[in-house]
Amino acid sequence: MWLGFGLTGLVPSWRGDPVIRWAFAFPAIVVLALVMMGIQAASGGAFFASAAAVRVTTGLVAAALALRWVVRRWRSSSRRSETGKDLWLAVVCSVLVAVLWGTPVFRMLPLTTGGDAALHAGWTEQLLNGETTPSSPLTGDVPNYYPWLHHALLGLLTHLTPGGHAFLGLAPLQVLQALGLAAALFALGRLFAGAWAGAATALLGAAAGGFGFALVRGLDLVVDPRAEGGASATQYAGDLLYVRSYNVSFANLPPPFPRDVALALFVAALVAMSRAAASGRLPDHVLAGVVLGLVGLTQLDPFLVGLLAALGVVLLERRGRRLLTGLALLGPALALFSLWALPVAVSYVRYGGFVDTTVAEPVVLPVWAVLGGWGIVTPLAAVGAFRAARSRGRPVVRVLAAALAAGAFMVATSALIPTLLGEGFESVGRQHRYWPLLALPLAILAGFGAHALACRLRRRSTAAAAAAAGCVVALSLPSPLIASLALPAEIDVSPSITRALTDGREDVLDALARYGEGACSAAVPRSAESFAYTGFHFLRYGQPLVRENAARIRWAEIYEHIVPEEQRLRDEELLMSGSLSAAELGEIADRYDLDVVVVPRGKARADGFAGLRGRRIRDQRRQYVLYGLDRC
Repeated sequence: MWLGFGLTGLVPSWRGDPVIRWAFAFPAIVVLALVMMGIQAASGGAFFASAAAVRVTTGLVAAALALRWVVRRWRSSSRRSETGKDLWLAVVCSVLVAVLWGTPVFRMLPLTTGGDAALHAGWTEQLLNGETTPSSPLTGDVPNYYPWLHHALLGLLTHLTPGGHAFLGLAPLQVLQALGLAAALFALGRLFAGAWAGAATALLGAAAGGFGFALVRGLDLVVDPRAEGGASATQYAGDLLYVRSYNVSFANLPPPFPRDVALALFVAALVAMSRAAASGRLPDHVLAGVVLGLVGLTQLDPFLVGLLAALGVVLLERRGRRLLTGLALLGPALALFSLWALPVAVSYVRYGGFVDTTVAEPVVLPVWAVLGGWGIVTPLAAVGAFRAARSRGRPVVRVLAAALAAGAFMVATSALIPTLLGEGFESVGRQHRYWPLLALPLAILAGFGAHALACRLRRRSTAAAAAAAGCVVALSLPSPLIASLALPAEIDVSPSITRALTDGREDVLDALARYGEGACSAAVPRSAESFAYTGFHFLRYGQPLVRENAARIRWAEIYEHIVPEEQRLRDEELLMSGSLSAAELGEIADRYDLDVVVVPRGKARADGFAGLRGRRIRDQRRQYVLYGLDRC
């Protein structure tokens, strides 16, 4: 965060307020990752493929910022530090939030969880392998279809983390994301009513759970809220959900997904819009648009809510300023978003649109479970809304009202998205994506309400105000504490990837990763774990026998351009059959441009492998043979 804090000093309008600089420290690091992604594209993928290049670039930026700080201190006639009590309070609040949610990180290292986290780790490894954008786990020419800024950021942190693997880079990203969210929330509360309002907002927006703690008998967490027909989602009154929680605070649970990073950026965008609305200066609106554009390059659903909120901010401007404000705010946001969206639009036309790649049912909570999951936030938000209504002239209140309206609108209408645009947009149209974005402005209002109550009680009795603050903390923190402490025991991790990262003994994953330094193509028995660990392209991915389009590629007609799944299954079965001929091996290798093949040792006696130099690998109790066919 120090690096991001230093970068924010380059923006003149942020220089005089260290709390604002702290709030934008995380987005500043994301901007650095975006610049590096531009270098990655210009270099044809060579930049992220070189750890030295990333480290030297980052080191030079840090050295330049340090030199700038020294020169400014030497030239300044005043020796007073620009940091003050507000900044220290903001830092303390941010660190407490990061510690609260970060405890599982250090107890679980490395964060080798499966599912979508494994996909994102593999996509990040593709950048580190020298690809210009993440593409697909499968061999063949598959264009990018997922926003890539999260992977660029993770790639940057991976090269700065000992071990140099995406799964290891998740730990610092988790801490930075939690720090960034809390810092931005503190800044919003401070804009409304000072530093202590900022502290209350940071607590209720980033660290407040629901009432589920009253129902548990020990440490527990609902890992799969869809289990038992969805009944498990309401087991603790909608609280303590590992995934798809309606409570915005639970976005801080490890590992950090793109939506979690986007959420921290979204709050920073609200801070930027509030400051721009207060100053009325077009450069400030441009900066707000830039931060909003970062959201769009990370995750689509918070960007949609952010665009609607920005549109609301524009409409709330004076009539004569709406056009210029709209251009300054929405223009940069859409321009940055187009860096990803325009190439995807071209591919959308070429490959026949999108298909639905969701693999799980939506999480739908009844109203009582929604309120139970939000906990103390709901009544405090009502108090905060009353307080904000009396201060509706303040820019931060207008921005918050626009965000609240945007979140409510998306919750109410998101189901229409796949109806209007097709089933390929099914995942973007699920309400559970937007409930946390509706909960966010309510949590901010709750911060306002908690501060207003404390101020009112303090006029009568300091002890009463302290007791009320203690009650808020006592009702807010138990569920996050329980979830954080329970997570390591409740969540499954990949033992194979964990061993490969920590054991030091060579296994299949380690041998694959060491085989080539570029974008290799491979055929292996366990493709899902191999992709997450190496970022290579594979003959087969997932379980096509169980699910069509097992690789979850969004392009509808992609299998008309690459080898279809049925052919891939037949070819892999032949490779692993033990009866492969040399001619069949050559045909399969040419079809997928294979560089390396891994087969069980018992199947390595096939005639097709005769004459090839194999490398025996022991992986736990099983033995494999790795055959190199070509250089990556």
